[in-house]
Amino acid sequence: MIRVENLTKVYKKQVPQFWLKALLKPKWEEFKAVDSISFEIKRGEIFGLLGPNGAGKTTTIQMLCGIEHPTLGKIYIDGFELETNYRKICERFNVLFSDKLLYNRLTAWDNLVFYANLYSIKDPEERAKELLELMDLIPWKDQYVEHFSLGMRMKLALARALINNPDILYLDEPTLGLDVKNAEHIRNFLKTLKCTILLTTHYLNEAILLCNRIGILQKGKLIHIGTPKELKRIH
Repeated sequence: MIRVENLTKVYKKQVPQFWLKALLKPKWEEFKAVDSISFEIKRGEIFGLLGPNGAGKTTTIQMLCGIEHPTLGKIYIDGFELETNYRKICERFNVLFSDKLLYNRLTAWDNLVFYANLYSIKDPEERAKELLELMDLIPWKDQYVEHFSLGMRMKLALARALINNPDILYLDEPTLGLDVKNAEHIRNFLKTLKCTILLTTHYLNEAILLCNRIGILQKGKLIHIGTPKELKRIH
């Protein structure tokens, strides 16, 4: 369903110098946040990108959902190139980043109705109710999000990411910072979803528990792809 070919993202960073020289004649050097990675994700598969902070996981997801443009490489969704067919493809996926894309000064209900309207959902209030029930958040639907615990915010963020019933779900470290109980709840919920999922994590056990296949990212390079069984064998 998803095919990535030689995906590369190059940024420029300023070379440290004496402050006056840096001001008058700054020097820049390039670094590759993502370095020519290629992989495929099958329909209905949970595919994990495992790696430490700075490995290129978030940058990869940003390119897959069109927030960042690749320096080199191609992304295909069901055979359609993302860059040239973005309008057609973007309605088929949703994404959850660490900032969760929630409005603190809106209630849980108002957040979901707002996003449902953005996606032109036929009955936004019914969809909001359905997702709040799914996430066991109905008792808190009229509470401002700024008063939510981290676990409740993550549940609401997942509801927001499901608002358009996406075929593809991109999840950037969905259990980061959660306690054991909430992290387990999120993992169990993800297993029930009937869509294609790409998630990033730096938790080895999470990748093994959730994913059908796992790609290991290190300094922007994809150094191994395999099943959890294969990963255990090489670890």
